[in-house]
Amino acid sequence: MLETGEVKITRVENAERGRIYYVVVQNKELKIMITRHAEGRLNRWSIDINKLFEALLYPEEVLTGHYGRFIAHKRYGTHIVRAVYEYDNDLPVVVTVYYPLVEHMQIKYSPDADVLVIRLRDGKLVDSIDVAEGIIAHLDESGKVIEVEILDESKFVEIEELSLIGLQLARA
Repeated sequence: MLETGEVKITRVENAERGRIYYVVVQNKELKIMITRHAEGRLNRWSIDINKLFEALLYPEEVLTGHYGRFIAHKRYGTHIVRAVYEYDNDLPVVVTVYYPLVEHMQIKYSPDADVLVIRLRDGKLVDSIDVAEGIIAHLDESGKVIEVEILDESKFVEIEELSLIGLQLARA
């Protein structure tokens, strides 16, 4: 990983899947493609493109995602820039980006029951639905998901591998 420094966009070229940005970091020029979908998400979330490049080049954490993709995280106050990217040959391609609020999110793991609860927001629980076998979504009065409960969590992921920037892990 690079140390924090200035990222300068020197030029932009249109490509089949989106745009290729040429950026200079620590006197090195890099090429990074941003798909049209990711550019749309930048606009939708009102994320400055420089924050995206900072998250990619100076992440606090990079997780391995599905299908050979990676997820770079960088905190900005109560939000996280999450950039999902892959490689097309040696070219990094940003597939999507999002900017969730994390100030109220919490993860609790109960080892005695092997249950993981991901609390997304505050609110009163009034209903639940089975999303899949062993995964329950708990809803508020307007039908919004407040919590996700995962039964037999160790079958899904090792709790030691669970590492989400900005989320608080509490053992019940």
